[in-house]
Amino acid sequence: MTLSQLSYHLEKHVLGSRGELERPLSGACHDSREVEPGDLYIALKGERWNGHDFLAEALARGASGALVEGVGNLSRVPPDMPALAVDHARSVMATVATLVYDRPAGSVDLLGVTGTNGKTSTCYFLDSIARAAGRASGLFTTLEIRDPSGRSLEAGRTTPEATVIQKWLRHMVDRGAQQVAMEVSSHAVDWGRIEGCEFAGLLFTNLTQDHLDWHGSIEAYFESKARLFTRALFKREDCVGGVNVDDPYGRQLLGRADCRVVTFAMDSPADVRAHDVRLSLHGTNMELEVNGDRSPVRLHLLGRFAAWNALAAATLAHARGESLDAIVRGLEDLRAVPGRLELVSRGSEPRVLVDYAHTPDSLRSVLQSVREFCPGRLLCVFGCGGDRDRTKRPLMGAAVAEGADVAYVTSDNPRSEDPEAILDMIAPGLAGAACTRIADRRAAIFEAIAEARPDDVVVIAGKGHETYQEARGQRVHFDDREVAREALDACRGGEPS
Repeated sequence: MTLSQLSYHLEKHVLGSRGELERPLSGACHDSREVEPGDLYIALKGERWNGHDFLAEALARGASGALVEGVGNLSRVPPDMPALAVDHARSVMATVATLVYDRPAGSVDLLGVTGTNGKTSTCYFLDSIARAAGRASGLFTTLEIRDPSGRSLEAGRTTPEATVIQKWLRHMVDRGAQQVAMEVSSHAVDWGRIEGCEFAGLLFTNLTQDHLDWHGSIEAYFESKARLFTRALFKREDCVGGVNVDDPYGRQLLGRADCRVVTFAMDSPADVRAHDVRLSLHGTNMELEVNGDRSPVRLHLLGRFAAWNALAAATLAHARGESLDAIVRGLEDLRAVPGRLELVSRGSEPRVLVDYAHTPDSLRSVLQSVREFCPGRLLCVFGCGGDRDRTKRPLMGAAVAEGADVAYVTSDNPRSEDPEAILDMIAPGLAGAACTRIADRRAAIFEAIAEARPDDVVVIAGKGHETYQEARGQRVHFDDREVAREALDACRGGEPS
């Protein structure tokens, strides 16, 4: 691919050019720090940074050309750097990346998973089913981007930018990937990050309150999710969708999806169902029903939502022709998903679980699940992120007041906000609950674990797999699992277990 060829494909968007346009392009990148030799550097205008300020840096790193926004920015391009000017760089970025990497999504079965909760674990279940069936599989999740060989990159967001998606899809396809499971966020849909993708399958897990700071209303949030199920976005004629019809928004989606749909549920009539879900601290048991055939399933993952996520993955795998035997083996092969009700404690210590639950519904679901196998008191450490949806803060407090015996409300990535002000907004939901307020997250975790009795369970919610705390413009290392382990060791007199 060359700039000249890109100019042809982007004709209506091109405003001008300069330099030698026949220079070959081997990749596309929107971050000057990540540019590799041969890349096309795409200069984006952001809220804090202007990519046009880094054109020289991109050239120094070996960029073969640049895509700039507006004719006026051509004058900022270094003299020996070919460039195209377009009307809006972000709106064409997915198309550009797809062309430069030669449409990799057309050579692999790409499965998109959307919904408020459960996307990550569902993707891991889909990956495990593919491997059980003997197919090479890749992942795009909140935790990591991983190719079939196991090589991985820490994910910066739920769904990465289009340049990253297309680069890694090409990498995965070149290494033999037959299936790739991808979390698809509403932001990715709205920002056009998935425009170059072609989906063989889609899953809708559920919809509850989140991201209303961006969408404005739950209805607008749903519309963003529903767009994924339109032919304009999924593109492939053979695309099949799996939809949770126990969820009211899932039922709405049934009449709007442009693809064939297979339904799943626990309480409603559906094509694929889960029965007799039994929870314990050692795993989750259920019966999976597919077309009237039932099979027992023993999951290593904890909690009722583990059964939900397994059910969702089983539905899409079944819809795409996977055998029930391979589905069950894949579900049972998955040992753990980092930060998803991850057990930190050992032996006779109080059970300490770390989970990513950061919405009112996911937090309520986690606590309800743990309550089913908690022999003693249920203690919960939680907070709410700063610079995010403020309306959910008292709802988070109410979820903990309803689901836990003792609450420890603390900080969770306050970002630019005052941590105490965030706690003030959570407080109304905790009215009447047994609650301790400690803004210092480390101190809150230590106190909760110190107060726990042997038969109690402590749930540390919100951060899950994350390894940082973001406050006052800085990101410092912080891992709930590490801190919990330190607190447990401290309770043993400082002797590591």
